[in-house]
Amino acid sequence: MTGDRNYSEAAAEHSGAARKLGGAWTASLIGLGVIFVLSMVVLIIAWSGHPSSDTLRYELAKTCLQVLAVAFFGGLATMATFNFQYHRTQEAYRIRQKAEAEREAARMAVEAYDQKMAEWRRDVDDLRDERGRRDEQLRPMVEETLAAYNRVKRIRRLLEAETNDEAGRHLTRVVYDKHMDHLIDEQLAFERLKRLTRLINDEWLGLPTRGVGAKPQVATGDEQPLTEFYADLNKVIDEYRKKRYTVPDDATGISLAGFDRLSGFIHTDDFVPKAADKIDQIIAKLQIALWQPLKLPAPPKDV
Repeated sequence: MTGDRNYSEAAAEHSGAARKLGGAWTASLIGLGVIFVLSMVVLIIAWSGHPSSDTLRYELAKTCLQVLAVAFFGGLATMATFNFQYHRTQEAYRIRQKAEAEREAARMAVEAYDQKMAEWRRDVDDLRDERGRRDEQLRPMVEETLAAYNRVKRIRRLLEAETNDEAGRHLTRVVYDKHMDHLIDEQLAFERLKRLTRLINDEWLGLPTRGVGAKPQVATGDEQPLTEFYADLNKVIDEYRKKRYTVPDDATGISLAGFDRLSGFIHTDDFVPKAADKIDQIIAKLQIALWQPLKLPAPPKDV
């Protein structure tokens, strides 16, 4: 709007200057024409009688000739002056018009840049908000995973201690029920963590990368260590569900030889690769995802 107004003002000013110059040119020509005609009439009248020198008519004729010469050359001078002024006015108008066009182009370029910067800032804010929401999901997952894993290790160590006796490893109903009850709670905690992992949008977790505001997608691979750990606990609990009735109520208990899943859970050589290593993989990837710097788009280039 400002550019259009400036252009209109410049055009109006140029038109006014052209009208003034044209009016002055017309008035000058009319004045010179009147003088030329009057001088011509007076010359004809004065010369008609073939006056002799040193007479009034002769001097009047000479004066008319001089006036005619002045009017003729004055007209030429006026035309030359008008032509010069006209071209100078046109050139000044073109220069001003070009400067106005350049200012308008610069203004439009600045507005376009400001718009791009505003869009870039909105994109950056959206990415930071999404990263903040993702980190709010990841941090408690790291803490909860470690806490649940430590509780599982506690159950394992208590089972190892309470099934060890002089005659070998025996399991009683009381010990089995007590620790399997707690292990079921931890298995449910890991199941919840496994489901939450599928909802996190993060390329460092190996999960599908989505745009801002996209709907959650089901992950296809990185939650595998957590899934496997959950499956291992599930096998121990399935064995409990199937074989609990075989464990006697008395204090002597039953040999652990027939409880393969529980024995593997208690045995260090089986627990470390099946549990500890998998939890380490989960924690490592969650920490990498938290530590990675946020990737931001490059800002638009300045005008």
